[in-house]
Amino acid sequence: MPAAITHYLQVERVLTGLAKLHPEFEYNKNAVLWGAQGPDFILSHRALPGQSGRSIKKYGAYLQEEEINNLRDEVFAAIPEENFTRLEKSYLIGFFCHSILDRLALPFINYSSQSLADLNPDCDLQICRNNVKSTLDVIILRHEKQQLPSRIQLKRLLPKDEKVKKFVVELFYNLLTENYDADVTKEDILEAMCDFRKFFGLMTDRTGIKKEFVKKIEKWQGKDAYMSSYIRDLTEDDSYDYSNLSHSIWNWPMDGGEERTDSFFDIYEQSIVDSVAFADKFILRG
Repeated sequence: MPAAITHYLQVERVLTGLAKLHPEFEYNKNAVLWGAQGPDFILSHRALPGQSGRSIKKYGAYLQEEEINNLRDEVFAAIPEENFTRLEKSYLIGFFCHSILDRLALPFINYSSQSLADLNPDCDLQICRNNVKSTLDVIILRHEKQQLPSRIQLKRLLPKDEKVKKFVVELFYNLLTENYDADVTKEDILEAMCDFRKFFGLMTDRTGIKKEFVKKIEKWQGKDAYMSSYIRDLTEDDSYDYSNLSHSIWNWPMDGGEERTDSFFDIYEQSIVDSVAFADKFILRG
């Protein structure tokens, strides 16, 4: 549910925590990085402008909605070997870091997206959601690294690695066909991985110019700011408290959910604690 940079930074923190518990474990960095983006690559399948063909992105949504313990059982069962290899453990650490943060952050992002849409009636809810997620990337990156998003080349978060690629294709083919009766092929999954890297390349703005250019194209074409809303600004718009640093009351659903005051920083930190505990118990001790 949060965007790519937040997931990358979260998994870095989790690995630091796990190193204290398992100093002997040497993780595969490429596998961790791909795992940290979870099933989001499925959601990007055939989603770029000009791409055609049958999309399998609906199955990514199924995985996002799965309860975490069910997802754990399904994923573990989709790996043929009883004892996970170093590459497999590394990928699983990243994947479940992603899944845990997604589930903790979902109510906050839903609330923030709807609040932003209410403040900007001309802005589509999905675009508001993209803006929230992209802005949280900017905030968390500054918090963790004191960096601007122009320093991050997003494709480096999805490194080229044939062994990792082969594992991911096999894992998701087994996972989707065995649990969701999915009409997918291994070629579809590989294509989704390639689409995801292309998307990351397009969303990288090293100069701060690309977003304004894309917005002009969207305006000229009479389209909503859908693609430009994925591109990160250098800093956040201070007219809205995206991270709820003020600890204002919020709730989701808005018409009856429990009142909460936690900030996104609180949720982010809790996801690190929970992910370390999960990986320790189910992956590195299993």
